[in-house]
Amino acid sequence: MSERPRYFPGQAISADDLEQEQLYHREKARRHNRFLHGWGIVRGLEVKASPQGRREVTISPGYALDRRGEEIVVSRSVVVDLSGHAAGTTVYVAVRYEERPERPVPAPEGQEYSRVCETFAIEVLATLPSRAPHVVLAEIELGRGGRIKAIGTARRRYVRG
Repeated sequence: MSERPRYFPGQAISADDLEQEQLYHREKARRHNRFLHGWGIVRGLEVKASPQGRREVTISPGYALDRRGEEIVVSRSVVVDLSGHAAGTTVYVAVRYEERPERPVPAPEGQEYSRVCETFAIEVLATLPSRAPHVVLAEIELGRGGRIKAIGTARRRYVRG
């Protein structure tokens, strides 16, 4: 069940009312994304080995929906370092939705953040995530010396068209 604020003339509006308004619209958008589109990669987010045998991959800009219906926007190419992972292993490069507080302002009890930045986090996972909010972008086999042996796409899930 959803609940949205109902405003009327003369009403005193609090931060709680405004937060409830935002929550209503965010939950409605998430529900729309989950039930109408599903979850997975919408566009882009290709994973390619960096040149010259470096132990890193580059993720292209793109857009995905996570299992909760959150929109994940990667607006620029991202380089991911794989050097911390052992040779002969398989790792999974995944993206997830993340929020970060921004713009601190003075408040009665110190300071508060006045904005929330909706962003993303790229993670290199040793095991395939299950039920986590991650969207897997690639499965990477690390060969001798930890160099990239193969980049697999079988675990990529796409939003249905």
